[in-house]
Amino acid sequence: MQFTYTNMKRFLIGRPFPTRDEIHERLDKVRGLAIFASDPISSNAYATEAIMSGLASALENDVRPIDELGIPDSRALCGCQDDAVRAGLQFVLADVMRPPYQPGTFDLVITPWLLDVIEGGAAPVLARINHLLTDGGTWINHGSVAFQSPDPALRLTLEELGCLAAEMGFQTTSGREASLPYMNCPDSRHGRIETVSTSRALKVETLEKPEKHRALPDWIVTGKCPVPALPSFQTQAMTTRIHAFIMSLIDGQRSLKDMAWEMEAQQLMTRQEGEEALRGFLTKMYDEAGRSSAL
Repeated sequence: MQFTYTNMKRFLIGRPFPTRDEIHERLDKVRGLAIFASDPISSNAYATEAIMSGLASALENDVRPIDELGIPDSRALCGCQDDAVRAGLQFVLADVMRPPYQPGTFDLVITPWLLDVIEGGAAPVLARINHLLTDGGTWINHGSVAFQSPDPALRLTLEELGCLAAEMGFQTTSGREASLPYMNCPDSRHGRIETVSTSRALKVETLEKPEKHRALPDWIVTGKCPVPALPSFQTQAMTTRIHAFIMSLIDGQRSLKDMAWEMEAQQLMTRQEGEEALRGFLTKMYDEAGRSSAL
């Protein structure tokens, strides 16, 4: 693998940060916790009540929970139950892409604030919902439709989501959108207006059983297959070796210019290029060391 100055600089400092993505720049842990911690806390506290209140008018039939899960290793969260929960209702912690239920287990499936955050797009989720519902069962979706996938084909509009639902065996019977205040806090002065969609669909067609979801390849899960020499692995290996070489030059004696001379002697890059790359790399390391000490 041939390394040019541009490649070497990218190894040491990282990829250039596009100006258009500046608003999405990651924060360090201290600032991130201070700014974003209230978001999931408020969602856990208020989202369920708000969602069920909004969906109550859409439900005309009695929703009866299934007592038997059909899978012996399911885990019921009995500690979540209280006097307000009806007899026979169970709370189960499970993976939506690997639900521990038999086909046709439910007459109702609700997906609150889910479809636009699932990796891989909405289609695999809808296929599993179709598989879980009985014939004529109801699927209710509630939440944002702000798909943020790196793949443009997976960033669905509301109309495209409706077309996808039809392809997945659903007939949409009702839907609405509303602009709601979200995280409006007078103390932090943070808040925004969220466009929320609520739709109800019936299962009118049964699809074939979806393929088993594989979050990780077999060479990781089973440990029996050779680990492939992926290009990203090779790049990371070279990056690690270069970083290790640079760190080995830090002995409390050499200056940045001395280290640049060493890199030129190893034919990694010229002295001038080495100084620029080292300055960026050491600045990054210095900043990260400061963040770690702040924690």
